[in-house]
Amino acid sequence: MPGNPTRPFPFDVFLSHSSKDKPHVRVLAKQLRDQEGLRCWYDEWNLQPGLPWQEALEQGLADSASITVFIGPEKLGPWHNEELREAINRSVSSNDGFRVIPALLPGADPDTLPTFLKRMMWVDFREGIDDELAYKKLTAAIRGEAFEESAFSLPETLKPFVGVAPYTSEDRQYFFGRVQESTALVKLIRHQSSCLLFGGSGYGKTSIVQASLLPLLKEGNPGQHWSVRTLRPGSDPFLSLANLVVGLEPDPEDQFEFVKKARELAAWMKKSDTALRDAVSVYFETDRRTLFLVIDQLEEVFLNFREAFPDEYETLLTCFARNLSEAHRLSDGRFRLLLVLRSDFSQHFISHPIFSQLVPPSARVQLSALGEEAIRTFIQQSAFTAGAFFEKGLVNSLMKEVEGQAGKLSWLQVQMERLWEGRKGSWLTVEAFEQGGGLGQVICEEANQFRESLSEAELGGPFQIAMMRLVEPGEGTSDRRQSVPLSHLLTPPLRKIGMERVLYRMTAAPYRLAETDGEQILLAHDALVRIWEPTLEFLKERREEVRVLARMSRQALEWQQRKSGKGQEFLFKGVMLEEFEQLEARPDGIARPQLPPHEAAFVRASVRERRLKKRRSRIVLGVISAAMVVAVVFMVFAIQAEQQAEQNLELAVQSHNQFLEEQAEKVRNSVEDIIGRAEQLAEREGDYDNQRLYLLQQAQHELEAYSDNEKLAPMVAALDSMINNFSLP
Repeated sequence: MPGNPTRPFPFDVFLSHSSKDKPHVRVLAKQLRDQEGLRCWYDEWNLQPGLPWQEALEQGLADSASITVFIGPEKLGPWHNEELREAINRSVSSNDGFRVIPALLPGADPDTLPTFLKRMMWVDFREGIDDELAYKKLTAAIRGEAFEESAFSLPETLKPFVGVAPYTSEDRQYFFGRVQESTALVKLIRHQSSCLLFGGSGYGKTSIVQASLLPLLKEGNPGQHWSVRTLRPGSDPFLSLANLVVGLEPDPEDQFEFVKKARELAAWMKKSDTALRDAVSVYFETDRRTLFLVIDQLEEVFLNFREAFPDEYETLLTCFARNLSEAHRLSDGRFRLLLVLRSDFSQHFISHPIFSQLVPPSARVQLSALGEEAIRTFIQQSAFTAGAFFEKGLVNSLMKEVEGQAGKLSWLQVQMERLWEGRKGSWLTVEAFEQGGGLGQVICEEANQFRESLSEAELGGPFQIAMMRLVEPGEGTSDRRQSVPLSHLLTPPLRKIGMERVLYRMTAAPYRLAETDGEQILLAHDALVRIWEPTLEFLKERREEVRVLARMSRQALEWQQRKSGKGQEFLFKGVMLEEFEQLEARPDGIARPQLPPHEAAFVRASVRERRLKKRRSRIVLGVISAAMVVAVVFMVFAIQAEQQAEQNLELAVQSHNQFLEEQAEKVRNSVEDIIGRAEQLAEREGDYDNQRLYLLQQAQHELEAYSDNEKLAPMVAALDSMINNFSLP
């Protein structure tokens, strides 16, 4: 289906014709099939009887890589027009390079062609269908190949691609892709007396205003009598505005007087908030038309005031804004404003109290980047309008070049301009694309011109620092571009050395080496990292330093996000911190004050942690030394104490043994006394056995605790024997 660049089409060409031209078309169809081997969709061969013919024709168009529209003496019929409309839609919106090829048959009148076909180069068979040159052109067009004959060419005056320049009202017929945005802006401007259009660099803001918006306003408001003036602030915004206002006079005086008046008005506006209002009021006294002022590239006001007058920046900016505000406020809607601004300066606008009140939020329109499909349609429609063809495969090669790249449309316009200049007849060729080295080579050439435009101070200072941030050296992978917050490059110290001006020129026409959305900045193409010689040389010399800076930036971000918890583990330590300090110490390195606040804090924390670690190490070493001294002293005391303890223990054991001996001796004496009494009872006459046994058991009980005593053991044994052998009669 259309839109799928890899789909093989069943047919090379759909042959569209009226029934009255069938004899000629039949002959050509057979030649194309039999002699050239082309697969032709031809109604006599492909329409089946009994099936709906309209659906079959539509399917035939969808299955064909191109369409040849044969035009004879008769005007185009209704279905013929339907086929053409379908073919044109596919030609300008498909991914497959679909081609529309008009072919004039004998008797055809070019003046009767529809306007869109008149702009195209046709194959001319008016001399006869056996015209060999016309036949070669037709086969080449069907195959999507450029025809060598110079006669098949387009006028040199045509210029559908403008390169890095914006489209103007003169280029309007070649400007596509912004119809919805332009229509919405026209409606907004009719109801709002002040509007803001903002978008990224290279998004086509100036083009949409000049080639679409202003012509639409002129067409849609023929009775409103608007006087439209466009202003670019330039290096002196007050003087630029004064030149425009003085130039409103119907019959300007001599040049000297004009310059004098403009300078006086510029000086007056710097002193008075109502100077512009008063000057415009004089204009309104003689001209009743509404003055519609477009201030394009409003960012130059912020940038140039900051650079030229840093100490008076806020004063001059406020004065400029108040003059616009006062003139707008007291003009009864006759002084209308459209401010055009880059997104990376939108915060300057919104945060300024006068500018933010001048344009309410409902009157601010953000322009988004064109998607890849819209860009494809843009270049195809521009070429088609000029009557050109893309050689087969060229559109897909072009789109592959810009896939995933920033500033797609700007750079593609540059490439298309070169392809147009190198075209063969009406064909944009793959050969010209390959000979030019592709889009990467184009960008590198522009980058070389940008470097040449820089001063030595800019080249060795802000530009080099910017490249250190914008390039990420690979570690086991290829080097690549990286998106960087603008705030990392616009710290106050870097602003002082001209970083803002360098970044502005990098992102603006005619170079557009980078793209920014107001928050992030990114190099426009991988070629600026992978094949641009200055970057390769730079990385060869300073790869390790760029790597250290990139690692520091990543870890600083991690530390900032986690410092309330376990952030200490992300601080630079040891060799990594030393490497960064070496980078910082270089004359062409990055000084710590130039870092964004969170990175500067990260480095300070890393240095502080190293200092604390050294201090802790010294403390620990001191504690260990003191502990060793104390340990030696305690060891001496311990040895002495141990010796004393051993002596005390020995004395205690001796004392205990002596006590035990004394106790044993007492027990022995007691037991001997008891046994003696028992023996006395045995000598008496009478029955004393029970008393004797009781005495012996009493003696045994007293000896129980001394059964292990060596001295008493014989007594214990004898007593046990006496008791065991004792028997009562």
